[in-house]
Amino acid sequence: MTAIHYIVTAVIAFALSTSEILFVKYGLTFQLVLKRPLFLILYGLFYAAIAVMIDFLISVNQLTINSVNLAKSPLITCVVVGVTVKAFSRINIYTLKFENKKIDIGFKLLTNIFEDFFEKQISDDHDNLLITEISTAVKQSNKLTLNQMDQKLKQVLPSGFTKIKEDSYYKEISQFKDKFDKLKYFATRFGLKRLEQYKREI
Repeated sequence: MTAIHYIVTAVIAFALSTSEILFVKYGLTFQLVLKRPLFLILYGLFYAAIAVMIDFLISVNQLTINSVNLAKSPLITCVVVGVTVKAFSRINIYTLKFENKKIDIGFKLLTNIFEDFFEKQISDDHDNLLITEISTAVKQSNKLTLNQMDQKLKQVLPSGFTKIKEDSYYKEISQFKDKFDKLKYFATRFGLKRLEQYKREI
């Protein structure tokens, strides 16, 4: 296993783990995560490091998958480990006995400690920025009545909606009687780009 193989493994693990955060967890508002990327980067580096450690254990025959020796195929190992790093991160490698108690040691322990921490920091940064974006839109909507806001928001709903679906979403939007709550629902349901379109409309 060469340094290039470890780098490839790390890059794949980093790309997939950060992409999951951006486009799965925060698909409609991922731009906010990118505005404060520190903890997203640390999150990706954490999984990249785990992937490299797993790669190393496989290369020295300390870890196998279903009795298959991946060490014989370094390139395949890079791809498999990089893609499945999150599954690997849930396993324990060693079990220590201390005062008749078993203590599991492995990637699962590290993941339990660090993943929650990084995800909480990412979520906090995202939510604070979202609040700022919505608050700005609320200020711009000061002169509008709730009904006028509803009409403006309806104008920037996705054009591909059927009339029934559009009316359904309009009904959901109009049920909010607080401007902040109304725009928060709209932004989280339809994304920041739609919120920006609304701000341009007013």
